[in-house]
Amino acid sequence: MRHHEGAVQMARDALAGATDPRIVELAEDVNAGQAAEVVRMQRLLASL
Repeated sequence: MRHHEGAVQMARDALAGATDPRIVELAEDVNAGQAAEVVRMQRLLASL
């Protein structure tokens, strides 16, 4: 899960300083996808 949380943080950092629309799009995609995975894993762990 740390790996996914790290990806979310890196994507947020990229968004904070990005001006290239390609970087913004990639960072938004990474943030959305990885954040969803973190939530999924947290729910799975909570159910165990």
